[in-house]
Amino acid sequence: MKAWFGVLVVAAIAVVVFMLFSGESFGASSDAPLGTFDEYDAFLLEKDLRKARPDAGDLKRMLGESFAGRDDLIIWQYWDRVPGYPHFILVAAEKGGKVVAVSAQIRSGSAVYSAVGSRSLKCLAAIWQAFAGDDPNFVQKIDRDMALSDYLEATFAQDGVRGSWRKDTGTDSLLNTSAMVDKLHFRLQ
Repeated sequence: MKAWFGVLVVAAIAVVVFMLFSGESFGASSDAPLGTFDEYDAFLLEKDLRKARPDAGDLKRMLGESFAGRDDLIIWQYWDRVPGYPHFILVAAEKGGKVVAVSAQIRSGSAVYSAVGSRSLKCLAAIWQAFAGDDPNFVQKIDRDMALSDYLEATFAQDGVRGSWRKDTGTDSLLNTSAMVDKLHFRLQ
């Protein structure tokens, strides 16, 4: 009986160690610091997000002018529908599969970091962890261009990738978390 107990304890420890050190890498390498399209595609579809051609408005708003007119990019949108608000992730890759940008918009309903929520939020938390190596550390800021709107932002830059996660209510109060919109951007440095 003691032998079986010892085997179970060793097996449990092995599972915990595996879970701690086997996070997603998204195919990241020195040639593709932000990963590869095939890895993102498999991960997002496995998490039951829906894949579609992106909306032109979402493309411009989330990826900006720097990606306009780039015929060398393949861009897909992955989304799940949360009542009353679409959550989506955009993945932009060169035709060879190297990911050059990931942008997303979700409504977390939280002024703090939480990986609990929609499928999109859980996927974005995994992407953040893979590249930042830790949970986001939000700092309160003021957007003077938006009538002194308060927002929270976390950023990182390492291993050829930079990322930002902004939480914004569009008002001067971060207490209205039901209106909290999260926008995430990952780019090559």
